[in-house]
Amino acid sequence: MRYQAMLIDADNTLFDFTKSEKHAIAELFEKYEDVALVLYYYNGDSTNLKRYKETGYLSYYVKSILEKSEALEYAHGKREVF
Repeated sequence: MRYQAMLIDADNTLFDFTKSEKHAIAELFEKYEDVALVLYYYNGDSTNLKRYKETGYLSYYVKSILEKSEALEYAHGKREVF
């Protein structure tokens, strides 16, 4: 199929991608409540999602996001240092 026109929205003038991403993440959290599950679904990582469900395996991607989140929570007083 050949397209006659293609719209490219690099600056969010046609569609608010940031708002859409926030909405998608919020829906995943409402449905699953497990941060690792949310990250696997959001990232589309079905292979490691299956491993996580079976064994608790955390991929490098999920580990790195969880570690960064924890560091930000400490930095902003959302978590106490033990």
